[in-house]
Amino acid sequence: MNLCAIIVHISCAHYEGLPILLHSFPDYTKGRSQQSVACEYHCMQTEPGLDKYVSNVSGLAAALEPLLHWAGNIVPSKKHKTTPIFVLATAGLRRLPSEDGSWVLENVEYIINRYGFMHQRSWIRILDGREEAYYGWLAVNYKMGRLGSSLDKPTFGALDLGGSSLEVVLEKGEVEENQHFLRSQIGLVGHNLLAYSLPSYGLNEAFERSLVLLSKEQSLKKSSSGKLELRHPCLNLGYMEKYTCNSCNVMPKANAQLNSSGSSQI
Repeated sequence: MNLCAIIVHISCAHYEGLPILLHSFPDYTKGRSQQSVACEYHCMQTEPGLDKYVSNVSGLAAALEPLLHWAGNIVPSKKHKTTPIFVLATAGLRRLPSEDGSWVLENVEYIINRYGFMHQRSWIRILDGREEAYYGWLAVNYKMGRLGSSLDKPTFGALDLGGSSLEVVLEKGEVEENQHFLRSQIGLVGHNLLAYSLPSYGLNEAFERSLVLLSKEQSLKKSSSGKLELRHPCLNLGYMEKYTCNSCNVMPKANAQLNSSGSSQI
């Protein structure tokens, strides 16, 4: 799970303050800064996510400050005080104990206070799963020009495979009375939506669960390097990377090396 700062390009100059979003979400473009033209988004990521910095103020600062410095350099200094900043954490923080999540958010606010951007404590929070799913659907359909239009242009469903969770949203014609239903009114058009958030079905979590399952089904043996070897049918030949399995109980936080035989060494 990474952090991402998104800033509307300065040429979209109708805004009094240019909106900034510091958003925690899975992505594998490590440290890459992506810049587009006109009103497209600029994006910068750092990793890992906020959930990895419980009781680690210096680590939390090291994750946030590059984004804040980058935003401060792009947004004109005279607009810092009128530029709102939001921190919306997702599944990584949702799965933490409540006291750990609160600690992270309080210290995020402490770090942001050092900079001159406009913010409120209520803007620094953990999204629930349905909110995360809805915002993904909103982004997709805004990008595709399906919001605020007539009902003869149906909206797209959205499936967001994150690192920790999986979100699925689709529009329904009728109202449903259940915990997944929500009503969204955008302009003159209303949308009946079903929004699902499935914890532990994100890419990273699902891969870890596959390692746990395989470790229970196979007789583990040591490789020539002294590490336990676990054969994994989903790994490509020729791929090699060190891997730490936090969920495997064959040994505490087992270190895995993904090797060219299509297996992982723990």
